[in-house]
Amino acid sequence: MLIKRAGLSDTIQDSGRTGFFKYAVPRSGFMDAQSAKRANTILGNDPNDAVLEMSIQGGIYRFDSPTFVCVSGAPMKFTLNGIHGESNCMIPIQPEDEIEFSQASEGVYTYLAVKGGFKSSIRMGSRSMHPSLFGVSRLKEGDVIECTSIDTAPDKIVGNASDVSLSSKMIVYPGPEFTCLKTPEQLGDLFLKVAGHNRMGIRVLPSTYLHRRHSTIKSSVVFPGIVQLTPSGELIVLHRDCQVTGGYPRVLLTDEKGLNQIAQIRQGATIQFELADLSNYLGE
Repeated sequence: MLIKRAGLSDTIQDSGRTGFFKYAVPRSGFMDAQSAKRANTILGNDPNDAVLEMSIQGGIYRFDSPTFVCVSGAPMKFTLNGIHGESNCMIPIQPEDEIEFSQASEGVYTYLAVKGGFKSSIRMGSRSMHPSLFGVSRLKEGDVIECTSIDTAPDKIVGNASDVSLSSKMIVYPGPEFTCLKTPEQLGDLFLKVAGHNRMGIRVLPSTYLHRRHSTIKSSVVFPGIVQLTPSGELIVLHRDCQVTGGYPRVLLTDEKGLNQIAQIRQGATIQFELADLSNYLGE
């Protein structure tokens, strides 16, 4: 597949790499794993196969061999040879076919999967792009991504176009330094504005200052899903490309569902954290 025009931030991602934490190598992988795996599943792929991850704005992609593709994730209009395409379904592709994407109408990450997965280079057990391993942070115009030539349709699997979670509430759990929060009860009343958004993490600004007992801790292990509290009162939800250690209190954490959810919340949008099982941690 030739990238005729690159999107805003195109990368190849699979489910990420494991076993390299001690070398300070991030896991990386799908920002919204649910959407990426859905596209793979519709094609009959392994759910962890490599896909093209587009952020906000897609590009133009030309195929040089027959295959089948599926688009999923944030709703982003696209055409196949000038004809409007549908998401969450299997689409046959012929040589010289072109898919052109516009901007996502909502959400952030949209996925283009091909039958058999993209066959880009593997670094430390994964095709997921990261600057420290690939030397670049995104794909560019003229790049060619290998995919397998397939002209026999896989079994058709019906997708669900409503599965992308754009809910304004996200479940969080007490983190290792949860007690650094002086008044954790206020979390349920806070509105949090997404102030920054990238593959390393999502910065959110609380509507009311979060009172804390300590501003920093000894550098400790962090991973995707950890929520750090900075001295300025910001919260940072660490995501797929986050570092492996950090010095801010790890006051909260979220699970895989929460990571998929917040990945699709745009900068400037407002969300709320819903603290799970709070009574168990307050001794009530």
